[in-house]
Amino acid sequence: MIVLRGHPYEWEVSAPTAVTIGVFDGVHRGHRQVIANLVADSGDLDPAVLTFDPHPLAILAPDRAPKMLTDIDQRLGQFQVLGVKVAGVLSFPDIRELTADVFCQRVLADVLAARRVVIGADFRFGRDRGGDADFLVNVGPDLGFDVDVLDMVGAGDGVISSTRIRAALGSGQVEQAARMLARPYELKGTVVVGDRRGGQIGFPTANLAIAPEIQVPADGVYAAWAVIGEEVHRSVVNIGVRPTFAGKERRVEAHLLDWTGDVYGHPMALRFLSRIRDEMKFDGVAALVDQISADVEAASQIFEAAKVSSVPHDTQV
Repeated sequence: MIVLRGHPYEWEVSAPTAVTIGVFDGVHRGHRQVIANLVADSGDLDPAVLTFDPHPLAILAPDRAPKMLTDIDQRLGQFQVLGVKVAGVLSFPDIRELTADVFCQRVLADVLAARRVVIGADFRFGRDRGGDADFLVNVGPDLGFDVDVLDMVGAGDGVISSTRIRAALGSGQVEQAARMLARPYELKGTVVVGDRRGGQIGFPTANLAIAPEIQVPADGVYAAWAVIGEEVHRSVVNIGVRPTFAGKERRVEAHLLDWTGDVYGHPMALRFLSRIRDEMKFDGVAALVDQISADVEAASQIFEAAKVSSVPHDTQV
């Protein structure tokens, strides 16, 4: 997959394209339908996806910018898995003043040589969000491309959206999030040195530093796959402030069930399988150790019930 960065006027493609555009945060089931449609019907065209990094609201209204479900590398990894040939990473400051008609002419028609554009029904673009699906349908024939408008994908109780997935994660419903994403929610970070209490009580943990703009599931204890490079391990993850030790800083800590070694400084990804319980305060270390032992047993049963010994490597860390 070719990745294009920088100002879109400077991009170069080697063949006409079929294009879809959006933030695609999470690359959830709705996004995947749009991209799958694009790839399947591209014919001799190169399927291309345009995405934004950072999210436009991070520039326009930082106080209203949503927490992100995926960083740009995770999105690009998913695009490649789905068969995309060209990925363009748009920096919003580079295009914020482009009107909808200029964007269509200069970027879609001239630079990308678009012959087909696939969008969701709620798509808006251009300065002041002046362009929408109807606008594209009207201008497309004059600029040499057809436009397909796809309805949003539903999940039985409503339309799938990044907003709904954030809400599910914010209440700890990682299974619901996974259904909307079509895969477990993945949280990436670098293993940093913590206070080492886990090792002192017999349950060493890897403390992950997570980028502040990334969505973290609600406080609690989870069963999750821990991915280190190409290796996948079972883990019990605690998210919270560690109230038994009067902690105040929110942390993400993973106890790997089948790993011994030093992972400090290494990147790790956690793919959340199921929530085990809320975070709780215990009367003392002994009670905490008993509960962690129960959590490990509960997680082991969850992994056994899943009847999976590894997970697909959509991305490596």
